[in-house]
Amino acid sequence: ALLRSPLGVALHTDSSGIGGGSALLYIADAGNHRIRVLQLPARGGSDDGEEAPPSLRLLAGTGLAGAADGTPRSRLLASFDSPSDVAVTAEGDVLVAEEGNNGIRVVRSAASGGMVERFAGHGIDGLHDSSDPLVAQFNRPRGLVHDIITGHTYVADTGNNVIRKIDGAVNPETGTRHSVSTLVGSASGEAGFADSATGSDALFNAPTALALDAEGGRLFVADAGNNAVRVVDLQSGAVLSLVGDPDGTPLNLLLEPEGVAFDPARGLYVADTGHDRVVLV
Repeated sequence: ALLRSPLGVALHTDSSGIGGGSALLYIADAGNHRIRVLQLPARGGSDDGEEAPPSLRLLAGTGLAGAADGTPRSRLLASFDSPSDVAVTAEGDVLVAEEGNNGIRVVRSAASGGMVERFAGHGIDGLHDSSDPLVAQFNRPRGLVHDIITGHTYVADTGNNVIRKIDGAVNPETGTRHSVSTLVGSASGEAGFADSATGSDALFNAPTALALDAEGGRLFVADAGNNAVRVVDLQSGAVLSLVGDPDGTPLNLLLEPEGVAFDPARGLYVADTGHDRVVLV
């Protein structure tokens, strides 16, 4: 199978024992408007000592841009528009950031019903928070990360220059889950470069990717338009610049970073896209 401009991946290890400890790599195949999954060999290899080759298959999507949902029997008929990133929940559901449809979709696991449906977002671009996730509005979201401990999902709402939070807890007033709020960034969607002790005055410029640290207390942001990586303290809301700045300096230079990944043993990896390199911070 061929991929076309894949933008985001998420690794999910099978802990049920059903897959023999194999790992699944979910892929946002943006150019093909599809979600694919690569089954990686189980750790330790097979009983005969030979390791099976990775197997790539289609999870959902017709290959044509669209916004149609799908049932368990017809999820291959569901359509996406430029899916840009994926994340996996504790239940095995696959969350999809859809740049072209201005929202977040979900491919439910078999245990959760197997549906393909809207998770958050109205479909029309805008910046609107809501206790009803399907009323909330996004603008070309490029990246997302899911905290399997809290159930919260964080979204790099690229076109709005903000970071959004989809709450995993039940709202005590409405009895519903997944309310959408603006975590940090301008309430009007203003682009800029500013840190903040509380997050209320922080400014971003086209944030594209997110990563959580091992404890889930810090959120790293690839702030592509500012040539920087920012860090959000999820307890205090403070926003600080970790590396880079809009102008750049010889010792502190990134150019349009579009990816981040955190390794507890090594640190933060940054896809320094404009410089065609990966940087370890």
